[in-house]
Amino acid sequence: MGRLLCGWPFYLGVLMLWLWAWVADVQRVDLDLWGKLALGAVIAQSGQFPTHDYFSYTAYGAPWIDHEWLAGWIFYQVLASVGEGGLIVLKGATLGGILTLLFYLYRRGYGASPLLLFYGAAVLAPLITFGFIPTVRSQVFTFLFFVVFVVVLELCRLGRWPRPALWGLVPLLWLWANCHGGFVLGILVCGLYGVGEVLSQKLWGTSSAASPSSAPSPTSWRKAMASGARYVWLCSAMLLGVLILNPYGWTYWGYILHALTLERETVLEWRAPFSFAGTPWWERLFLLGVPVWWVIHWRQYFGSAERLTPSLVLLLGMAMGLKALRFKVFLPLLLLAYLPLFQGKGEGTPVPEAWKTLWNRGEKLWKVGIPFLMAGYAGFTLWVGAQHLPPFRVLVPDEMTRQDFAAIHYPVGLVRYLQASPYHGNILNAFSIGEFLLWELYPRFGVSVDGRYEAVYPDAHVGENHRFYQTVEMRYPQRTVQYADRSGADFIIIPTDSPNFKVLQEADHTWKLVYQDPTFSLLGRRQTLAEFEPYTRPSALFYTQRMQTLGDFLAPLHQQHFAVYPPATQP
Repeated sequence: MGRLLCGWPFYLGVLMLWLWAWVADVQRVDLDLWGKLALGAVIAQSGQFPTHDYFSYTAYGAPWIDHEWLAGWIFYQVLASVGEGGLIVLKGATLGGILTLLFYLYRRGYGASPLLLFYGAAVLAPLITFGFIPTVRSQVFTFLFFVVFVVVLELCRLGRWPRPALWGLVPLLWLWANCHGGFVLGILVCGLYGVGEVLSQKLWGTSSAASPSSAPSPTSWRKAMASGARYVWLCSAMLLGVLILNPYGWTYWGYILHALTLERETVLEWRAPFSFAGTPWWERLFLLGVPVWWVIHWRQYFGSAERLTPSLVLLLGMAMGLKALRFKVFLPLLLLAYLPLFQGKGEGTPVPEAWKTLWNRGEKLWKVGIPFLMAGYAGFTLWVGAQHLPPFRVLVPDEMTRQDFAAIHYPVGLVRYLQASPYHGNILNAFSIGEFLLWELYPRFGVSVDGRYEAVYPDAHVGENHRFYQTVEMRYPQRTVQYADRSGADFIIIPTDSPNFKVLQEADHTWKLVYQDPTFSLLGRRQTLAEFEPYTRPSALFYTQRMQTLGDFLAPLHQQHFAVYPPATQP
C-alpha cells in the first residue's frame, strides 16, 4: 500500500486533479474554436478541402491556408460523435499525456523521485494551465508534441534510448505541422540538441549524454561537426516532409514565414507580458527572474556536457516567455523537464542542510500528507464549481452573462434575431466575435473579419477594423461614419455602450437600429432593409437569462449548414 501511495501513478492522479481545479471553473468556449469547427464542418459535410475563403465578404475568394486544419477536423469529429463533453475530455487527455511523459522522463531518464516533478508542477500550475483555460484550442497539440520531442531527445541524449529512436520524431512532426503552426518549435529544439552535441564533443570530447568522468579531451571541429550530422539529417527530413505532406504544397512555407514575422499588436495574447498591464506581479517576477538566475549561474549551467544542451533549450523557452503571453507555457514545461539536472546534484550548488533536515523530519508529510490535502482541496473546488457550471459543459457567455464571469461575450440574442429574420447580407463585426458569427450565420451572412488573421486578411484591414471598435473618434465623428458607410456592410454589430454607436445614431441617416439588448446592438443599412419585408419582432424575445453552453449551438452541425461550400450565391 505504501509503494502504491508513493508511486508515480498516485502523484499523477493528484496532480491532474490539482491542475484541473485551476481550469475547470473557467470552461469557456475559445474564440477560435468556432472557426476550427466551421473548417472541420466544411471538410466533413461538403467533402471538399477549403483552399479559398467564402466566409467573409471583405476577402471573398481569397486564398486561405489554415495550418490548424487537422485540429479543426478533430474538434468537429469529437463534437459530432461525443458532444461538448468530448472536447473537455480531449483537453484533459493532452494535459494528462504531458504529465505522464514527464513522469516517464524522470523515472527512465533521470532516476529522479516523482515528488520533484509533483511539487514543481504544483507550484507552476498557474503558468502551466494558462494554455488549457479555454475549453480546447489547437495550441494544446503543440504543448503535447513539444513535450514528446523534448522527452525523446533527452532520453536519446542520456543514452536511455537508442539514437535511431530519433527518427520516430519525423512522422510526428508531419502530423504536428497539420495541427498547429507551433511545429516550428520541434525543428528548433532538434537543432539546439544538434548544437549541444557539437559543442559537447568539441569542449569535452564526449557525447552530451553524460558529464565526462575524466579530464576533458577536446576534439577537432571536424569530428565534432560529424557527431552532430544526425541532427542535420533529422531536421532536413522534417522540413522536406512538411513541404510534401500538407494539403497546400510549397505555398505552406510561405504562409508560415509570413505568420512568424507578422506583428499582431491588436491581439491580446500576442502582446509581451511586460507590455500588458494585466500580467500579475508574480508572473513578471518569474519570467524575469529565471533569465536573471541563468545569467548569474551561466558558468555552472554551460560548464558541463550534462547541462549544456538543456541550457540552450531553456534559453529558447526564456525568450519565448518574454516574447508573448501565449508562449509563457513553454518555459515552465521546460523547467519541469530539466529540473533534475539543475537541482543541485553533481557539479551544481549543493542542497542546503536546512532543506535536508526539513525533509527528513517531515518525510511522510511530504510524500503522502500534503498530496492528500491537495487532492481534497482540489476536489472541493471542483465540487463548488460544478454548482455553477455542470461538468463536461462549455460555457458560451452571452449578452446576459455577468461581466465578472466572462471577459468576452457573444451576441447570442442578436444572432437568433438574424436567424429568425428574412435578412441576409454582409455584417461589419468586431474581430473577437467573427468566428462565432460565421459558425452560426453561414451561408446567409458574410463577416468582415474573424480570427483567421494571418491566414486570410491583410494586416491593414484588421488594424482599421480594430480602430473602429476600439478607438473613439470624439473629435472627428465623421471618421466613424465614413468608415461604416464605405465598409460594404449591410449590417453593423456594435456594443450598445460604445460611443461610436451613439455617433452612428446621431450623425448618420444611413443606418437604422433594428435590434438592441444590454450588450449588443444591430444597425441595418436603410437601403438594404428596404429590400426585405418589414420585420419588427421585439429584441427581448431573443435573449434569455438561461446559461448558454456549446450544446445549444449545434444546429450548423445537425442541419448540415456547410454541405455547400462555396455558397450558391455570395451573401
